[in-house]
Amino acid sequence: LEASARGTPDALVVDAHVRGPDASLTYHSPYPAQIENPDVRVRVADGKVVLEPSTGRINGGALQIRGEVDAETGEARFRATVDEARFSLDYGLVVVVGGNLAFEWRAGGRGRLS
Repeated sequence: LEASARGTPDALVVDAHVRGPDASLTYHSPYPAQIENPDVRVRVADGKVVLEPSTGRINGGALQIRGEVDAETGEARFRATVDEARFSLDYGLVVVVGGNLAFEWRAGGRGRLS
């Protein structure tokens, strides 16, 4: 983990870089997902949390992701590219996922995944 902060309390900029070739995070429910080898860069500035282009592996497949959240409105936008990620679903079904995902969350609680 590397982090830095600069500016005044009213105009603070925070940068963080998390990477770990041997690190992993497992999410168990409802469908298991394991994120490995994260290389994530985040910037907090001007009322936004920005996930700069970041990479890792999810369930054995490649993951690239970027996005942002507006701290004032709660609106969020994320884009991800997944290649050859394997997910175990109900009834022993295994799905191999690849492609581009876009997620948008708007003020008022309306979201869209495409």
